Amino acid sequence: MQKYIQSSALLSLAFLTACGEGENAELNEGQLEDDQNNIEAMADEENAGEEGQLSYFDELRNRTYDTPESYLDEEKYRSIEETLRNLNLPEKGKSIEGDLIVYENGFEFERETKVATHGHLPSPEFHQRDPEIPEASQAVGLMMKRASISYDSFNTPSGEFGLPLNGGTDYYGEYITEPMGTFETEQIEEEGRPTEIIHYGWDAIQNTSININRELYELEQHYKSEEYQLIHEWSYETRHLLYRAVTNNAEQYETGFEYYELAVENIERMNEIIESL
Repeated sequence: MQKYIQSSALLSLAFLTACGEGENAELNEGQLEDDQNNIEAMADEENAGEEGQLSYFDELRNRTYDTPESYLDEEKYRSIEETLRNLNLPEKGKSIEGDLIVYENGFEFERETKVATHGHLPSPEFHQRDPEIPEASQAVGLMMKRASISYDSFNTPSGEFGLPLNGGTDYYGEYITEPMGTFETEQIEEEGRPTEIIHYGWDAIQNTSININRELYELEQHYKSEEYQLIHEWSYETRHLLYRAVTNNAEQYETGFEYYELAVENIERMNEIIESL
């Protein structure tokens, strides 16, 4: 973590130097600080123990991911696919509306696949109420939607979106290896659409990794059970690969990108399963 804090300071300095003084510089410096706080929270969560959990989860927490590697093999993915195909959503509070299963707690799912129509929990700030707590199987349906959304919204170092990644570090190196900590954003204005921020370089890796880590973790807490332990393992591993990616700075992009590619492969594989349901 000390390594990343040092690089974050350089990130802030480089960004302010590139953007100059004024409102935009202050705004983006604030965003960097928010990202730093999110990364530190990811590290705290990684190291936190949970009393009373199954030994399976203890084993997961002992994985350090000190080197880029995945513990998920095809046998595990076949088991995940079987679990998702046989996912049983709760009967309580359930009604059928056309092709949807709708619940009194506000969650909606496709009848055939059990994939949720939205991939996140309601925001207390937006909905002006406490978020509903999903049942474990509902949270799995939300995870499937979240994985599908992530598949389409991955930000690459070249500023493109979607998967798969193209060409590894040979292709992306020129976008990442500009002076350490330097990144660019581009504002695109189109009629009738809000301004869009496009991330490039190592900032793209950080932005995507932080967001997906947070979103997966939010849902993961609701299906910690033996029934869904391989799905939990998939989420846990994907998040920790992303965490390891962002704790490598731009000078160490080759190692960081290896972690990132593994996380991308996990999401690609999960999306293949979801599309086959």
